[in-house]
Amino acid sequence: MNLKKNLESWRYPSILLFSIGVSSVGSWIYFIALNLIVLKLTESALAVSGLYIIRALSTLFTNIWSGSLIDRLNKKYLMM
Repeated sequence: MNLKKNLESWRYPSILLFSIGVSSVGSWIYFIALNLIVLKLTESALAVSGLYIIRALSTLFTNIWSGSLIDRLNKKYLMM
């Protein structure tokens, strides 16, 4: 009885983790496709490496201020 209740309590977090994993895989597939398109259009490895640098910099800059922004604003209005 206790095992069944414990498994049911993990149902929703496991669905959430699975959906985050699928989303991450989809994001990487999109990014690889974007790299291939840029490589085909420009025929330059420098342009492809620029995409990786831009992605890292955008993640770095948005993570710096987004945490404090989320803490200060009303979460109800932020989600809308």
